[in-house]
Amino acid sequence: VGAEAALAADLFWVRQDPTFPDSTTRVPPTVSVDLRWPWVRAASTPNAATQVIEPIAQLVYSPEDSEQVPNEDSALVEFDEGNLFSFSRFPGGDVRESGLRANLGLTYSLLDPDGWSMRLTGGRVLRSEDLGQFSTGSGLSGDKSDWILAIQIANAEGLSLSNRMLFDDKFDFSKNELRMAWAGAGYDLAANYVWLVADPSEGRNQATSEIAFLGGWKLSDGWRMTGGARYDMLNDE
Repeated sequence: VGAEAALAADLFWVRQDPTFPDSTTRVPPTVSVDLRWPWVRAASTPNAATQVIEPIAQLVYSPEDSEQVPNEDSALVEFDEGNLFSFSRFPGGDVRESGLRANLGLTYSLLDPDGWSMRLTGGRVLRSEDLGQFSTGSGLSGDKSDWILAIQIANAEGLSLSNRMLFDDKFDFSKNELRMAWAGAGYDLAANYVWLVADPSEGRNQATSEIAFLGGWKLSDGWRMTGGARYDMLNDE
């Protein structure tokens, strides 16, 4: 069981924009309590894998911010396994997540002595009320966020596979990204596919469905050549 608290102090000066006041001061506090209960299956023999299952429940509260400032650093929101248990999903400080919400999730990790590993994370965010801070395409809108499910698999030879997806209770996807990569001693290759639902608030008036290929080659010490290609499957370009 744990508890956290944070306090930020913001001072904004705005010029040549009558939409906002000339100066704004904010001191937003955030408090949280969380419960984590890891279950560990330790390796019983030298060749056995170590496994960890950890359910996590986090309750977070920060008061609703009534002061509006230009949003320049938090316009694009990424909801992923890295910020599922964060105080705020916004990447910057112009906007901070507010209200009472519960971040709920479960992680599963496996580490094999032969050098390969796997990590699986799933969860969602529940809110006491929807304050309208997030767009529909972010996967965080409403009083219940989309479900997030992410998996990463890697081996000792440099091969890795990852998949991250956001979907609602009806299994309608808002985001899905699949990536496979291989990193060798002198070169590396990667391929990924991404699907994003249309979201005008993020500058995306239509859905995105793209496949990309990337590669790099070490020519010598200090010199490296890279290349890539991207194909838009919806617009055929």
